[in-house]
Amino acid sequence: MCNSPELREDVGRIQMQLPLEIWEVILKYLPFLDLMKASSVCYQWRQLARRISHERCLNLPTRLLLELIHEYNVTSSYVPSPTRTPTPTPSSSPVLTPLSENVDPMDSAGNESREYFRQQSPLSPSPYSRCVWMRESVDWIALSKMMMQTEVTKDSSHCVVVCQIEKLTHLSAAGHFVVCVSRGLEGTTSVLRLFGVDGVELALHNFSGRVHKVCIIKSPNTPSLLAVCVDRELKCYLPVASEQILLPLSICPSIDVDSRMCCDGTTLVISELVGDNQLALYEATPCVQQMRVELQLKCRIHTSSSPLFWDLWNGFVTVVLSGGHVTTYTKTGGLVGESPMYKDLRYPNPTVLSHGLVFASTITSRTLLAYWHMARDRDYWLVGRSVIEEWIHRGEKAIGNTSNTCDDVEMREAHTSEVQSQIQLSSVCILTLAKIRIGSAVMLETTVVYYKRGLVFCGTDQGQLLVYRVFAEDKTKCPKINIPLLESSLPYLCMAVAARPISRIAAFFSDSQITVAIGDRIGKGYIVSIPNINKSPL
Repeated sequence: MCNSPELREDVGRIQMQLPLEIWEVILKYLPFLDLMKASSVCYQWRQLARRISHERCLNLPTRLLLELIHEYNVTSSYVPSPTRTPTPTPSSSPVLTPLSENVDPMDSAGNESREYFRQQSPLSPSPYSRCVWMRESVDWIALSKMMMQTEVTKDSSHCVVVCQIEKLTHLSAAGHFVVCVSRGLEGTTSVLRLFGVDGVELALHNFSGRVHKVCIIKSPNTPSLLAVCVDRELKCYLPVASEQILLPLSICPSIDVDSRMCCDGTTLVISELVGDNQLALYEATPCVQQMRVELQLKCRIHTSSSPLFWDLWNGFVTVVLSGGHVTTYTKTGGLVGESPMYKDLRYPNPTVLSHGLVFASTITSRTLLAYWHMARDRDYWLVGRSVIEEWIHRGEKAIGNTSNTCDDVEMREAHTSEVQSQIQLSSVCILTLAKIRIGSAVMLETTVVYYKRGLVFCGTDQGQLLVYRVFAEDKTKCPKINIPLLESSLPYLCMAVAARPISRIAAFFSDSQITVAIGDRIGKGYIVSIPNINKSPL
């Protein structure tokens, strides 16, 4: 905005006439797009824009804010400087300290200081959140931009299918692309493609063998890597979009993996031996310059029965067991949450574990019961929140208490990564799953779901794509995910995509649109562009 010397001179004169406090009041009235433009005017306005974005982010629902911070920390190239970070000492009786006049809200690098976070953040009353806000420095403009990317059109006529794929077998998503795996011309080969915005093909790779699963290894300061399960062998690749290829990386040590492996950041959770009731957690250290990935075994989780599905998010591993239970463990293997036994979980139903959330369909169990002439009503989904959220809601002293009487705002807003270190492993949270008929408000039957950034993408038996917003705009109305909304409310967006039931969904966000990859039950894939309401200028 300030390329012209004359314009920079005029801005400088105006700044000399008004103090920064007045400019902050003025800039608060700007919508986010205009605030981003203002942040590029000068250094002072950039800091004001960061502070305003910080305040706006703290008005988001707590669960959504934690998800955005976690995603930012995993994928951001920004590394917080440890020089100004004091060693946290949690107190048993936290007190919100008034902001001292000597506290500088900005450090020498132009980032908000940890002490300013500790005293200004509404999360500060909790000892766990105080540790986190003092330790982490977040680019609040980037977080606001991430949230703005979810503001997409409600009009399905604006959405376009930009690409189609045949013989689709697997979908996955990263920060800026989707991974589509399809069968090759021969039944023993697979083709992996990376698609970016508008369905542009970024890379292609042929595998001699069957690709069962693709996970994304994401870490700060390094590009995203693909962890690929090919015929039970773990392989790793570096996408090079400029050359449209995948470069193979060596893995040390080499391990055999199950097709149900998952990854969060650089931590992989795999089942090494079929039949053993255990999961292994490996920490991946990418060495891109040496073209290798080093794996280090961190722990093993022993389960009461065979694990069917599992997922890692923000330090907690959620597992669906063959005995019909949902359990949650820390990264050190401690059991912290367990559900009652659900008979539907004992069948091979479509199940999705995402960001500590559980979505388990009952379509398979209903079909099997029909074979025995035992008619049941239409399908429903078993939907549950993570142990993190349940633990925060009940409070530290209420672990294992199934009542929801605790209304401790400070505990509810505590940061999840600090909760983990405080949990009493001798007590177990009781996790409950609700029976929800997703899409019943529009008389549609949901066959698959995908969750990210407060949006639930649903594929239906009739081939529609439904998009739900599961957070209230006002933090005080619904600080947690509003699960009943999936059954009782109309979707934010509804569009017809396929002619057959949808079985796979993956999506990534960009400034101009959300790119959604969809696969139906006969293996046909579609790349759908859902445009943003206001395209970001940066």
